[in-house]
Amino acid sequence: MLKPREGIHVPYFAHLFKSHPYIHALRTTSEFIRDGQDLTFSNFSLVPLPFVPMDEQVAIARYLDAMDAKVRRFIRNRRRLIEVLNGQKQGIINRAVTRGVAPSIQLKPSGIGWLGEIPEHWTIKPLKRWTKINKRSLPESTDPNFELQYIDIGAVGAGRLLEPPEQMRFGNAPSRARRILQPGDTIISTVRTYLRAVFFVDIDQPNLIASTGFAVLTPRPGIEPRFLSYAVQSNAFIERVVANSVGVAYPAITETRLGAFPIALPPSRDEQRSILRHVAVETESIDRAIGRAQREIALIGEYRTRLIADVVTGKVDARHLASTSRDADEPDALLAGLLEDVGIEEDTSEVDVEDDAEEVAYADD
Repeated sequence: MLKPREGIHVPYFAHLFKSHPYIHALRTTSEFIRDGQDLTFSNFSLVPLPFVPMDEQVAIARYLDAMDAKVRRFIRNRRRLIEVLNGQKQGIINRAVTRGVAPSIQLKPSGIGWLGEIPEHWTIKPLKRWTKINKRSLPESTDPNFELQYIDIGAVGAGRLLEPPEQMRFGNAPSRARRILQPGDTIISTVRTYLRAVFFVDIDQPNLIASTGFAVLTPRPGIEPRFLSYAVQSNAFIERVVANSVGVAYPAITETRLGAFPIALPPSRDEQRSILRHVAVETESIDRAIGRAQREIALIGEYRTRLIADVVTGKVDARHLASTSRDADEPDALLAGLLEDVGIEEDTSEVDVEDDAEEVAYADD
C-alpha cells in the first residue's frame, strides 16, 4: 500500500503506474515478476520516477481523465452496437436453420413442444446421432512441456471468441484443459450454461485445447459442420440447455442429457449448404459493420494506451489541453481529435439503436 506524501497528486501516479513504460520498467526488476505473482516494495523502489511539479501533475491527470472518459463512452457505444448487430445476425440464422429458406416450404408439427414446427422433409434425431461428443482428450500422461492454446469458458461468448486462446504449457495449465479441438468442431458450455457460450472452431491453430466445461461436438459424416453449429445456437436449443441445467451458482448439464436433445436437420447436405449460402448473403452487411466496429475499438484502445504513456512521461505536453477537458459533458472536441488522429471518422454521439433492418443499413453506410 502506497500512501502519498506532500506534493503528490494521486490521479497522476495512478495513470503513471498503469502505463506501459512503467510496467516494463517494473518487470525488469526481477525475472520472476509475472501476472498473478505478488510484488514487493523493493521492486517498486528500484524504478526511478519523474519529478513533476504539482500543477503539471494536476493538469496531466485532468486531461487523461477527461480523455479516458470519452474514449470509454465511445467503446461502450460501439460494443452496444455490436451486441445489437449480433442479435440481428442470430435472428437471421435462427430462422434459416429451423425453418429453411425455400419460399414454398411446407411445415409439419415436430411432436416436440419446444421444437415447434419444422420443414416436413427434415429429420429429427437426438444430438448424439448427428455428432460425436468429446471425441478427443489430452491424457494425464501428456508431456508437461507440451505447448497448448487454451480456451476457457470466459473466453467464449454467444457464437464468438471474446479473447484469443491463451498459450501455456501443459504442466502449468488448469486441470480442466483437456478437450482437443479441430477445425469444424463446435464447443458449447455445459457449466454456467446461462452464459450461452457457443463457438464454431473456424481457426486453424495447432494444439488448440478447450476446458472440460465445454462439450465438443464433432459432426458425423453427411453433416455440414457450420450448419450443425448454427443449429445448436438456435434460441430453442440454447433455452432448452439452460432450462435443463442443474445448480444455482454454477448450473450445469451432463453430456448424456445434452446428447439426448432432439435436433431437426435437412437430410441432404446440398440443402444444408444452400441454407448456409443464404445466411452468408443475408448477414454479409452485418458482418462488415461488426468488423468495422471491432477495428475501431481496437484502434482507439491502442491509441489511448500509447497516448497515456507519452503524456505521463512528458513526450506529449498536455498542460495546455487540460483547461478544455475539465467537463465530461462538454462537446466532444477532444474525442473528435483523438478519432481523427487514429483515422476514424465517426459520429461520437450516444448510440441509440433499434433491433431492425434499418439499423443494419445505418451501420454499413
